[in-house]
Amino acid sequence: GISGPWPAEGPKLAWKITDAAVIGVGYGSPAVVGDRIYLVGADGPKKDAKESATCLSAVDGKQIWKTPLDTTPGNFNDGWGGGPRSTPTVDGDHVYVLGSTGDLVCLATKDGKEVWKKNLVKDFGGKIPTWGYSESVLVDGPNVVVTPGAKSGVVALDKKTGATVWVSADVKDGAGYSSLVPVEIGGVKQYVTQTMEHGIGIAAKDGKLLWKVGEIGRKVAVIPTPVVHDGIVFFTSGYGAGCEAFKLEPDGDGTK
Repeated sequence: GISGPWPAEGPKLAWKITDAAVIGVGYGSPAVVGDRIYLVGADGPKKDAKESATCLSAVDGKQIWKTPLDTTPGNFNDGWGGGPRSTPTVDGDHVYVLGSTGDLVCLATKDGKEVWKKNLVKDFGGKIPTWGYSESVLVDGPNVVVTPGAKSGVVALDKKTGATVWVSADVKDGAGYSSLVPVEIGGVKQYVTQTMEHGIGIAAKDGKLLWKVGEIGRKVAVIPTPVVHDGIVFFTSGYGAGCEAFKLEPDGDGTK
């Protein structure tokens, strides 16, 4: 449905927002579902700026609702600019947003009202990465899955209530900046991601660590989300770390 030739003057401008205060500053991408756009931003470029989630009309760009996230204070590198880094995850009647200091908030898509809220540091013993939490949380079936890092590794929460379903306690690495990828290998569903030290796969049913690798130098910019295709997982990272690929195969009954 994409037009081949464009008119000489370019595609017609439907609308634009020139006031940064409407959506705020940040690094996440907008999530577009139906005729609505969801995004997160902050009221300034510093790390202590207050964050909010905004819903816009995709038709005319008008604001439908804007909800403050009641940003939890936290330390991360102020020199790289404040504002949320994550892209919202929309699932039915709810949208899940993650702030740079670990505020995971479930909002109603209808009016932006808060349904539940957790903080990855206060509630799960996580540690804010150097440039703030950046992953886009995964909604999978009845759960929302996210990476606090440190004491809790990866956690699964009931997407309707925020109640803890499981904690991947075997993972003690610090959180990186990539997002979880759901895959099924040999009949075993698992989540693949990168921490600041390893590439890992954890069981979707209970968070058990299935495998981990660490051949490349994950030190600073552990940002790219893993790519999984035909049972092969590909990892890469920044600052000369290189890349690595592994063939995933079940070991025994596939539970380890």
